[in-house]
Amino acid sequence: MTELWELATSAHVLPLTILLIPVALYWMMNVLGLIDLDFFGISLDTGGDGAEGNTPHHGIIGYACQGMLRVVNATKVPLMVVLSILIILLWGFAMLANYYFNSSGSGFIGGLVSVPALVMALLATRLVTMPLIPMFEALRGDIDSHLPIIGRTGIVRTAEVSEHFGQAEVENSEAPLLLNVRVAAGQPALPRGTSIIICRHEEQTGTYLVRRLDGIPDSLINP
Repeated sequence: MTELWELATSAHVLPLTILLIPVALYWMMNVLGLIDLDFFGISLDTGGDGAEGNTPHHGIIGYACQGMLRVVNATKVPLMVVLSILIILLWGFAMLANYYFNSSGSGFIGGLVSVPALVMALLATRLVTMPLIPMFEALRGDIDSHLPIIGRTGIVRTAEVSEHFGQAEVENSEAPLLLNVRVAAGQPALPRGTSIIICRHEEQTGTYLVRRLDGIPDSLINP
């Protein structure tokens, strides 16, 4: 155990060991319902209209990042789930690489073995997240292929639904849909267990605007 602790706190592995702390905190907050899975959401808008003028705006780095996210299935699985898996695997591979190939604690060798450790972590993350894709597609309900969501009712499942985050479970004939929802600007947050109705879809954020089930203005349901 002492040897494991010394390796985890060595200069080559310590940064990854420290990264495990926010990962653990994130999942604790998620379990408590304080944040949702898409708390750090991403947008992969690449200028789908195909206009050549859009390419310089995004740049090579932007497209490289998007390609990397697709490699680890971060476009189909929530980003924080992917990052959590990647960090844990990278930490594990770095520990193994330094244990077997850098027993002397050399900084140079530690830097060398970090490269294959990263490659292996990326590949392993892709393999681990692939079985999760159908599950998250089911949780999200594959909304585009279902009947319209507007007007459906549900229950708040996170600690609250505010202007900035929240999730609600909406009944569906096949399986309940877990949607990212928000309240309108200036409206009070809705606590866990509140019955809500879906008022409209915010296309820019991919979220749904909700209100309490009682007292829904027609102007919100049919803007």
